[in-house]
Amino acid sequence: MSNREPIHIGTVLEKLRRMKQLSQEELAQRTSLSLSYISLLERNHHEPGLGSLYDLATALEMDFLDFMKEIDDHYKNG
Repeated sequence: MSNREPIHIGTVLEKLRRMKQLSQEELAQRTSLSLSYISLLERNHHEPGLGSLYDLATALEMDFLDFMKEIDDHYKNG
């Protein structure tokens, strides 16, 4: 069993979504994810899987590795 902390992407996801001037509903429509799931992610009530992360990066018109770097930078810089 792993002792790692959950990966909460809420702050980063909301920031990137707003930068793209997308509503949660528009982001949900661009992915295979529901509006309620997007909301849960942004409020850090759910930890996304790899497929969801990829869908979000694509919907935000970002390279997957750049999206992951944004998340990593947020954790490193607080």
